Amino acid sequence: MKIFPSLLYLVFFLGFIMCSKEDDKPQKSLPTLTTVSVLSVLPNSATSGGNITFDGNSPVTARGVVWSTSPNPTIDLPTKTSDGNGTGIFSSNLTDLDENTTYHVRAYATNSEGTAYGNEVVFNTLELTVPTLTTATISNISPNSAVSGGNITFDGNSQVTVRGVVWGTSPDPTIDLPTKTSDGSGTGSFTGNLSDLLDNTTYYVRAYATNEQGTAYGNELIFTTLELSVPTLTTAAITDILQNSASSGGNITLDGNSPVTARGVVWGINPNPTIDLPTKTSDGNGTGNFTSKLTNLLENTTYYVRAYGTNEVGTGYGNELTFQAVSPFFALENAIKIKMGQYSIPGVSMAITRNEKLVYLKSLGYADKESNEPASGNSLYRIGSISKPVTVVAILKLVHEGKLSMDQKVFGLNGVLGNDFGEVPAGSDKDLITVRHLVEHKSGWTNTPGDPMFLNINFTQEQIIREVLTNRPLTYKPGETNFYYNFGYCVLGRVIEKITQMTYETYVQTEILKPMGINEMKIGGNTLADRFPNEVKYYQNEFSPYIMNVKRLDSTGGWIASAKDLARFIVRIDRMNVVPDILPTNILIQNPYFGFLSWRHGGALPGTSAILYRLDNTLNFVILVNTSSMPSHALINNDLNETMINQIRLINNWPSEDLFD
Repeated sequence: MKIFPSLLYLVFFLGFIMCSKEDDKPQKSLPTLTTVSVLSVLPNSATSGGNITFDGNSPVTARGVVWSTSPNPTIDLPTKTSDGNGTGIFSSNLTDLDENTTYHVRAYATNSEGTAYGNEVVFNTLELTVPTLTTATISNISPNSAVSGGNITFDGNSQVTVRGVVWGTSPDPTIDLPTKTSDGSGTGSFTGNLSDLLDNTTYYVRAYATNEQGTAYGNELIFTTLELSVPTLTTAAITDILQNSASSGGNITLDGNSPVTARGVVWGINPNPTIDLPTKTSDGNGTGNFTSKLTNLLENTTYYVRAYGTNEVGTGYGNELTFQAVSPFFALENAIKIKMGQYSIPGVSMAITRNEKLVYLKSLGYADKESNEPASGNSLYRIGSISKPVTVVAILKLVHEGKLSMDQKVFGLNGVLGNDFGEVPAGSDKDLITVRHLVEHKSGWTNTPGDPMFLNINFTQEQIIREVLTNRPLTYKPGETNFYYNFGYCVLGRVIEKITQMTYETYVQTEILKPMGINEMKIGGNTLADRFPNEVKYYQNEFSPYIMNVKRLDSTGGWIASAKDLARFIVRIDRMNVVPDILPTNILIQNPYFGFLSWRHGGALPGTSAILYRLDNTLNFVILVNTSSMPSHALINNDLNETMINQIRLINNWPSEDLFD
């Protein structure tokens, strides 16, 4: 019985201890949380969430947000999310919302004690509408197409799935029409190409955009497509009229709103020629100016000419022009033919340069009467004293190169030739003769008792020079008096040979003529048997052209050339400088007449007459014939010269083509 109180005390003590431990355990409660602001609000969805800052001393087993159109929504509603467990921040997606509706949202958290809610947030879903857009200005209007587009500034809170432009010939076109474009999706600017339009037609255009709510349209624009027509053009003046050709062209100022695919000129012998004729040119495409060459014309025939331009509509024509296919040199040729009859000239070759272009090259008559060989542009003629300007250019080239001086003595110990041809007689003044004196025919010698170049036909050049230097006294003091003297140029040829150590002919051909583009000039032969290919036959009743020593005349009168060759020569020394001269002007004018506005050099031998003429700062001409006049060689030259000048002055319609090319 003594034990019982002790046991009772022990039970009481243990119970006290157990009660003390139970009172020390944390008290459970509902979680503590807040509702996150509603973001990303759309017509049918939004985002929210919560932040659980205290779990109520009991694990959070469920969390999310719940929403309703009424205040204080609870998890009894189906419109909630389930976003895991535990404390902290979580996100929630609100879906299947109704557009343009007010919703109440609360975050929730559930533990063993129940469900707690965060603060209530109220928001409105966006309203769904059709897109908002404008129609872009109409541009690039053509007969069959145009460009427009649109700018979608608001998608109506729904993805734009289709966009484009729609058009029709009546107001307010809709996408029910087939005449529309499809230009992608989304907002922003876009471009639409309107195609397959009718020309000269009024169209109504609207941009469109489609979303789930439907299709919206931009402002309506109205435009009229361009009218298709044939091109508008003019016919260019007829120029370069010759007996078989002419030049024209056109200017297409409007293409008729359709690309010009063919253009040219058409001509015929009847008015209003059309492209059905074969006599037409094809000169490219497009608008603007073009040039045409009319060919295979019949001489002395009147033609009607029109420019044409073709597009998809048809062919338009320019104004009609008429002309007669007659050479601008027709009157000149007739005048020369009269002179040929008057002087019994077998053949003639002529060349005219204008602004240093070879605009005329013509031969009439015969190079060889007996074989009926016609004179041609390739015919070579003896040019007599026109050889002298050739020699002068060679001398001036040596001066320009510093190898010779115009005032350098020629004969004697101080002369270029020294005593190569014998000693100068004492007191004869022949040692005072300079290169300039020989060039300017002021050596002091005269042709008394005759021209030494035509005496003693079998003498060599060396023998002639020795004879004259030793035995023929000067009539005048060197440099005092001008007397045209062939012998002086024979001496100049030897000066060239002494300095260059080349034959005169070789030096002139390689250093003067070839750089000018002249390849056929050469020193002629003496007899008919020496006649070169393309060289004419020479005719003279009073004196045989074939008993002279032409080779010996080389630098004073021995060259043969064509009219074209001499035209090339003169344009390289005429100071006009469209074609560069072979020597600078300050060198050329050391031969005085090369500096004149107008100068002429003639050439004449039995059986040949030649003229080389710088007429002015625009025109040069050459005329060569295979006969001469007796007793005065100047007769034919003077008459032909005057005829050429008079006829050239009458020409207004000069060709533009360059026959040098």
